[in-house]
Amino acid sequence: MANIRASFGFVCDDARQETNGKMMFIGAFSGDIVMPEIPQQLAIRLVLYLENDGPGTYEVEAGVFYEGKAIAGASGQLQSTKMGGSFVPIPMIIPINGPGTLTFKFRQAGKRWQTVITLPVSTTASQPPS
Repeated sequence: MANIRASFGFVCDDARQETNGKMMFIGAFSGDIVMPEIPQQLAIRLVLYLENDGPGTYEVEAGVFYEGKAIAGASGQLQSTKMGGSFVPIPMIIPINGPGTLTFKFRQAGKRWQTVITLPVSTTASQPPS
C-alpha cells in the first residue's frame, strides 16, 4: 500500500491556482489567529504539502482540534499518478468560541493523526472589567 504524509502545512485566508499552474496563497497566518470578536466562524484554507511514495488513490482526512476536541474536518480521496509532492488547499469553516489553541492534523485512512500546525487564538475585543 502506498503512503501519503504531510511534510508541512499552514493556514491562510485563500489559495488559488494560476493559469500557469503556480499556487497563490493569500493572507497566511504566521502566528496567532487574532479575531476582532469571539464567538464567530472563521473561513480558512488549510494548505498541506503532501508527499506520497507512489501512484495511487489515497483516503485522507484533515481535522481541526480546539483544546484537544475535534471541531471541524474534511475527508475524501486524493489521486496521484506519480510519486512526489504537491500543495493541497482544504477549505474549512471553523467555529471559534473563545481564546485557546487550534491544532490542525492530517492522516491517511487507517493511520495515526499527524500534527501539522498549532496556532493560538486570541481576540482584540475589549474584555469587561472584573
